[in-house]
Amino acid sequence: MSTEISRKDLYAAVWDRPVRDVAAELNISDVALGKICRRHQIPVPGRGYWARLRAGKRPHRPRLQKQDTCGPTLIFIRGSQVRDYKCSLTSLTEQFAEFELSSVSFGPQRRLSKHAEQLQAHLQSRRADGHSLLNVDSRSLFRVCISKAAIHRTVIFIDELCKFAEAAGFSFMESDHGVGLRYNKEFIPIQISEIVSRMPHARSEHGVERRLQPEVHCALFRRERRMTSARDEPTRREWDLAPSGRLEVQIDNGEQGDGLRRKFADGKTQRIEEILNLIIESAILCTAAASERRARRIRLDTARHEARRFAEQQQWQEAKERERVRLLQEARTDWVEAYKTDIFVCWIRDKHKGQKLPEEASWFLAWCERHAEDLRQRWSINRITRAVRHKDLMGDEVVDGRIGNP
Repeated sequence: MSTEISRKDLYAAVWDRPVRDVAAELNISDVALGKICRRHQIPVPGRGYWARLRAGKRPHRPRLQKQDTCGPTLIFIRGSQVRDYKCSLTSLTEQFAEFELSSVSFGPQRRLSKHAEQLQAHLQSRRADGHSLLNVDSRSLFRVCISKAAIHRTVIFIDELCKFAEAAGFSFMESDHGVGLRYNKEFIPIQISEIVSRMPHARSEHGVERRLQPEVHCALFRRERRMTSARDEPTRREWDLAPSGRLEVQIDNGEQGDGLRRKFADGKTQRIEEILNLIIESAILCTAAASERRARRIRLDTARHEARRFAEQQQWQEAKERERVRLLQEARTDWVEAYKTDIFVCWIRDKHKGQKLPEEASWFLAWCERHAEDLRQRWSINRITRAVRHKDLMGDEVVDGRIGNP
């Protein structure tokens, strides 16, 4: 289950109830909730807080401070998803509630489905590998890895699975993982394999002779001091894979760790043909899980986009603030320089009041007055308006993802 909660609400929850109770509601452990609170700088009650509270005391409760780093305001908590998938299963099964999987019966002379016929023809035309296994890896067929003795049983199981799936509302889709089930725009791959046991390889006389030949060549190379590599060494087969006749079904070989069962195999008293109801039910749960994962990815992408947009907005604000400060400092510097120049001119004229100044001194004082006036005129209203408009320093509103004028 994926939960969205704000820092303020999570802070209120962990201080109103014990962390263990809050974690149980979010379908996570108390350790995981503690890590989430530390990551988002949310204080949690210390040891003995609830005992002191029950005793009538008023223990210290720290306030929720602002985060050091900017980020999204919502916290996404991913808990155990089995409960959500069970609810999705209930809603999905309501669409075909009148259909009972156990009521489907197949006579001895039934016609195979299209996928079962194609798989049977392909398996009968293939050769087994060194371990006596037939490995089918095609886009238009179910992915299987079985022995020749299990062909008939595998084809019958595929035929029953196809008919059960069609009755349950599934369709079939080809992909790089072979043919799989599709429901609500979600693809569930299916793989059927035969459980094998590893046995020590028994060498035949012909095999021993074939393996002695490269050993003789390698010995000859070593005597002649010629270079040998690992490719010149004889390959010795240590193990053989012996098919056991037990079949195993793997569905949705994607994300794991969500508490859903994806493997079904023959047991001591039960075969996979007898648990088709459970396999179809697990396929429905996997589709609900895939839909939930897709929705969670969309939410996380949206949160990351908002965080990135918020960071860009902060950077634009800081850059504009620096530019405004620089413009103000430049204007103040010119105004202070003009003010000091006027004071200097006034001081010279007051000091030599009533005296006739030399022509050169009078010219210099007149130039100082003009220079001070130029400094003041440099920062006129028109000049300030042009500078603010050129640097786009007005307002902090966001326009098309960027900060601009209102």
